[in-house]
Amino acid sequence: FRAPNGACGVGFVFSIRSVTSSSRDRGFGMPINFPVYDRYPKELAMIGQMLTMYGDMETDLMNCVAIVHNQDMALKALFRPRGETNRVDIADALAREAYKNHGLGDEFAECIANFRFSLKIRNQYAHCNWWDTPAHGLGFIDMQQLAESQKHLSQQSLTIHLVDLGLLNAQGEYFVYVQEFLRYLTNAYGKKNGAKLAFELPRPKK
Repeated sequence: FRAPNGACGVGFVFSIRSVTSSSRDRGFGMPINFPVYDRYPKELAMIGQMLTMYGDMETDLMNCVAIVHNQDMALKALFRPRGETNRVDIADALAREAYKNHGLGDEFAECIANFRFSLKIRNQYAHCNWWDTPAHGLGFIDMQQLAESQKHLSQQSLTIHLVDLGLLNAQGEYFVYVQEFLRYLTNAYGKKNGAKLAFELPRPKK
């Protein structure tokens, strides 16, 4: 497809990539044909940090379950099945009632909802096609959103979501908030259940 509004797509599905000299010098065995990397290094570095951080957040989610059951069971229950959404669903099923019984049900439900939104942010960047829009800057097409659409795939069906440093910074701060919320819940459950804690964690502020 040709890019709308003069945008330049960078994914092989929608356009032909061009090779830049700098993309040949990234330490990989073959050229990385993404000119957008050269134009938006800060934005893409921030996205990379969020994608990396999400793995740590899954570990904190596991700990929320482990404090209710045990580490071995929580690890195997969450990480043997494939898929990020499955892990959230399993954690919710295994721990929600226990947190509710300890007076933390509303907070647990809120945290799980926040975690699901973090997953949505994560997935849109993990499964996207990048575009360089001359008029507006960096953008992407959400491939999952596009696949779920009932519309026939065409140039008119493409929606480019714009990204800037302000948005990415806000999303990164949200990831930190959710991670701190998970750690607070694990700590609070342990305290209510009589566990010996080296320290107490306050609930994070939004």
